[in-house]
Amino acid sequence: MQAQDLMVTDLATIRSDESLVEATARMMERKLATGHEDVRCLVVVDESERPVHVLTEADLIRAILPGVFRDPNFVDYISRWLASDLPQASLNEMFFDMARAARRKTVGDLVLDKPLVSVTPDASIVKIAYLMHQERIKTLPVVENGVLVGMVFRAAVFDVIAREILRNREVSGGGSLPPPNAD
Repeated sequence: MQAQDLMVTDLATIRSDESLVEATARMMERKLATGHEDVRCLVVVDESERPVHVLTEADLIRAILPGVFRDPNFVDYISRWLASDLPQASLNEMFFDMARAARRKTVGDLVLDKPLVSVTPDASIVKIAYLMHQERIKTLPVVENGVLVGMVFRAAVFDVIAREILRNREVSGGGSLPPPNAD
């Protein structure tokens, strides 16, 4: 089983100079168009359309949470506030204010800090699973000669593993799961 057997080829891209508003809209449109949660990511491409990063939901969430939210003392303070009987409305409003402020940011403001982790179409499922685990990523671009040709989602890797684990096991409702694709 190789990347080319698992990859999705209908991908959405975005440039680093585009706004987070556009990125958010494109992610939501992709989710609605496909009906899959997995697709809420965009491949960030440079001016030559070469992939340089994968913009994820996590990147967008981090964009609205300034460094103070990553400070353990502040996190402890907020945790105590949330556990208390104090009104939550002002905390919620602060969060939404930060989300609105993020509208002024571009994709390039939040990404490009790490090199792109990618595979070639002939990468094995073992390599794909290893990289996803090691890099703590859910999406892995498939690149050939510098050109984006697809994306492997963690859910596809799980499906292959699940089919192998459950091979020949009866499933509820009768029948059995089909075997995974042959290599």
